[in-house]
Amino acid sequence: MVKKFNISKEKLYELYWKEGLDLRQIGKKYGVSHNCIWMKMAEYKIRRKTRRECNLGRKLPNSSETKKKYWKDHPEERIKKSKGLYEYYEKHPEVKEKIRRTLKRKYDSGEIIHPMLGKHHTEKTKRKQRLVKLGKKNPKCSETRKRLFKEGKLKKPMLGKKHKAESIKLMKKNRTGICKGEDSPFWKGGIASVNEIIRGSAEYKEWRWKVFKRDNFTCQNSKCKFCYNKGSGNKVAHHIKSFSKYQKLRFDISNGITLCEKFHDEIRTKEEKYIKIFQNKIENIK
Repeated sequence: MVKKFNISKEKLYELYWKEGLDLRQIGKKYGVSHNCIWMKMAEYKIRRKTRRECNLGRKLPNSSETKKKYWKDHPEERIKKSKGLYEYYEKHPEVKEKIRRTLKRKYDSGEIIHPMLGKHHTEKTKRKQRLVKLGKKNPKCSETRKRLFKEGKLKKPMLGKKHKAESIKLMKKNRTGICKGEDSPFWKGGIASVNEIIRGSAEYKEWRWKVFKRDNFTCQNSKCKFCYNKGSGNKVAHHIKSFSKYQKLRFDISNGITLCEKFHDEIRTKEEKYIKIFQNKIENIK
C-alpha cells in the first residue's frame, strides 16, 4: 500500500530540482518511501532527472578523478595491475593485436586523439614504467628476438613476400636526399674529395653494376693465378683508360672491365700496359 501524504507541487519541485535532493532523501524527510514521491511527481507531471543530470557534481567511484586519487594512494596496486595486463597480453597476442588495429584505425580517421600527443612523460612516470618492466627481457634485443622467432611467437612482416614495383619506387623517392650532405650525421664540413663524391654517386654504382653484369661477375684476366676465373672473391670494376685523365669516359661501359681485387692491386701503376689487352677482351665479349 502506498502511504498518502500531502505536499504541494511547488515544494516538491524546489526540493528535487533546486536543492538537489533525490527521491529517497525527500521520502525520508516526509517519512514515506521513494515510490510515494515518484507517484506524486508523476501526478504533478514533474520531469525526472536523467542519469547524467543526477551524477553532475557528484564524485562517482569509477570516475577518472576518483581513480587517479586511488592510484596515487596505492601505487603498488597500479604496478600489480599493469604487470597482470602485460602477462595476459603475452599469453593472448591476438587480443593485443586486435586492440592495436582498432586504435590505429580510430587514430588515422581522427575519431580519437592520442592522449600523449605533444606531451612528455614525467620522471616519476618513467620510474614507474621501469618498475613494471624490471627483470623482463626486452623483446627487441637480438637474443630474445631469435628465441621468439624459433618459438613462432614473432614473425617477420615481409617474410616470403616481395615489395611491389610501385612501393620500391616510392621508397626510393622518399629516401633521396635524406642524410645527404649537411643533413648527414657524419657530415664533417665537406672534406670529401671530388673523386670520393663521384665514386659514391648513384651514377657510378649503376655503371659498376652494368660492367659486372656484362662480364658475368667473373674476372676477365685470362688464366688468373689469384681467382682462376671461378667468379669467387671480391671483384673490382676497373677503368681501362685512367679515371682521372679521361673524365668523359668515366661512365662509359666500354671503358670498364671486371677484375678480381688481388689482380687489380698487382697492376697498379702498370694500367697503360694492359689498355690494348683489355680493349680486345671487351670486343670479344660483345
